[in-house]
Order: sequence, then C-alpha cells, then structure tokens
Amino acid sequence: MNIIRAIFNNIISGIKSALFQKIIRRDPVIIKDVDNNLLAGKTAMITGGNSGIGFAIAKKSVDSGSKVVILARNP
Repeated sequence: MNIIRAIFNNIISGIKSALFQKIIRRDPVIIKDVDNNLLAGKTAMITGGNSGIGFAIAKKSVDSGSKVVILARNP
C-alpha cells in the first residue's frame, strides 16, 4: 500500500511541475498600444499604484486617456 501511495505521489508531483512550468513565462510580455485614446472618458481605480506594476498600469491608463485614482499604502 505504501509503495502504491509513493508512486501515486510521484506521478502527481510530476504532473504539477509540468503544468507549473507551462504557466510561468520566461520572456517578458510586451503590451503594445492599440489605440491611444482607448480609455478616453473612463475612470480607472488602481490599487498599489505607487510603485512597480501598479504604477506602470496607472501611467499606461493615463496615456490612454482615462482619469486615474490610485489607492496605495504609501504616499
């Protein structure tokens, strides 16, 4: 019984690692501008927008014509 359980656990861990490797991207994802005024007249609320990915999304939203409200822990 323990041998069957060990074999089953090895199979499951192999499947999980194979799926996990397919999910992780090794190359950066580049989002190109489709339309400069894509968000004109819209308002975006972005959490964590004072740095990192949230800040980049806030800048891109402003460049696309939207009004942006940034919610963050740090000023």
